[in-house]
Amino acid sequence: MNINDGNVNHLIGQCLRSKADAKWIYDILISRKHTKIDLITGSVHLTPEEHSEFVTRFSSEVEPTIWESSFRKH
Repeated sequence: MNINDGNVNHLIGQCLRSKADAKWIYDILISRKHTKIDLITGSVHLTPEEHSEFVTRFSSEVEPTIWESSFRKH
């Protein structure tokens, strides 16, 4: 299965649902700079434009929630 429309929305949603998934997706797509990731829901292939959008949106939408949830634990 290849998720065509809304690749970035799908990935951001997955990251917001699960901190563990967010860290894993971050590692694959941002740290390793891959453009393909295999999720339980299917493979997601990002175009260079989608990858850039994902990085931008991850930084603005997902990272603050990770820091916020980590901060609340302490």
